[in-house]
Parts: sequence; C-alpha cells; structure tokens
Amino acid sequence: MIKLHPDTYSFLTGIQENNNKIWFEANKPRYVEARKQFIDFIAALQDNIAKIEKIPAQDPSKNVFRIYRDVRFSKNKDPYKNNLGGWISRGDSPRKAVFYIHLQPGESFIGGGIYDPTPEELKAIRREIHFQGDTLQRIVDSKTFKSEFGGIFAEDKLKKAPQGFQTDHPHIELLKFKHYVVGKSIPDSVMQSDKLMDVCLKTYAHCLDFFRFLDNAIQNRE
Repeated sequence: MIKLHPDTYSFLTGIQENNNKIWFEANKPRYVEARKQFIDFIAALQDNIAKIEKIPAQDPSKNVFRIYRDVRFSKNKDPYKNNLGGWISRGDSPRKAVFYIHLQPGESFIGGGIYDPTPEELKAIRREIHFQGDTLQRIVDSKTFKSEFGGIFAEDKLKKAPQGFQTDHPHIELLKFKHYVVGKSIPDSVMQSDKLMDVCLKTYAHCLDFFRFLDNAIQNRE
C-alpha cells in the first residue's frame, strides 16, 4: 500500500521553523522527493476513487499546489507554505465538488466540497437549498455525517439572511454559508501510515451525498 514519504513531515516541520530561501535551497532535494511521493499518492488515490465513481482523467502533478506563496497582498511574507495540498477533480464543466487532502504537521485534514464559489455558483447552491433544502438537511443531520465532519465548515458564514431570503426560511442556517465544504482532522500518525489510503477512500464515500447535492445545484443553475 502506497504511503507518504517518511521524510515529508520532517521537511514540513523544518520549513515551518526555517521559512527562508537559504534553508529551502539547502533542503530542496528533500522537497522535490516529498512532492514526488505526494504526487504518486494523489495518482493512486485517483485510481482508487475511479472505482467508486467515474471521474475525469487528470494529471496528478497538476493537482498538487505549489509550495511557493504569493506574498504580494499578504501581511505574512513567509515565502513558502508549510504544508502540501492536493485535490481530486470530479469534473469542471460545470464545476463539481472536489476532494482535498491537506498535509501539515499537527493540522492535517481531508474533505472537500465547493470552496469560494463564484457568485453564480453560490446563487445556484442557495436556489437548490431553497427548493430542496430538506434533502441537504437530511444529509448533514445523518449520524455518519455528524460523526465524520461535525457539520459544514462555517468560515465566513453570514450572520444575517442572504439577500433575497427571509430570516424565517426553514433552512436559513444552510443558506448562510459562503463555502460549502466539509473536513475532518487526521492525526499525524495516520497521515504517515499505510492506513491513509483507506481513510481517504472511506471519507470520500462519506462525502458523496453532500458532493452530489452541490453537483446537482450547479448543474441546474439558470
């Protein structure tokens, strides 16, 4: 069973403590190897997910984020990320929910959904909730969903009803989200073990009803 490179966590811990060009250049071969192994893991994950549902062919090397940060508009001027992140595309015309894996010592997680939807996509998701909110409510209220994810990730959630919806809408809390994403934390010990693939696949399966609700919403947008 493929697993992540044993030096990956050590490298990420190092760059977190020494986020500068001198350290990175001295340790770049470690980064190159860690990235290669992570891409191999993403490729294997794609192959296994394709056995669960049909997904488009994709180049795994293009589904892993670069380590270099764009600091032009950020107060944080660290030149490098202290994590590795990769995703599995489930379709992009129109866009579908994606599955994501985030590797960072002490803060690793897996999950997915639609992060930072366009205004048109967000409108479509809220429209679907307006008409089919009971379906999404059953998904997020299910025992498995609550156990796995707790709920939808509430970053930037609106405090008031979104424009066009009444505060007494039966699914007002579901309508307030700006991102429709779920995730679960993964211990470092699991992220570095040969159990990670199975954990990813089981989590993916638990995400599917949520993903497909979002897929349908965007597919049916006006």
